[in-house]
Amino acid sequence: GDSHILNDAKSAFSEACAKYCAYDLHPFESINGRGFEILCQSLLDLERQNPHPIEATDIIPDPTTVLRRVKRLAQCTSN
Repeated sequence: GDSHILNDAKSAFSEACAKYCAYDLHPFESINGRGFEILCQSLLDLERQNPHPIEATDIIPDPTTVLRRVKRLAQCTSN
């Protein structure tokens, strides 16, 4: 049933998290952060909203775009 599907998804995602930490040397604790949760939820939401398959390389932003967004977030929270 649904619990089997959820367990399979969790297992596959655990493997992906292990690769995220291992390949890019992220600390294991980084997957417990609020930002990682927001990132994951946004990917799930994008997948749900789009009827066509999306490749990660098509939506991963350039680092300078992320830098600009971080600066904007910092300005919003400091006001």
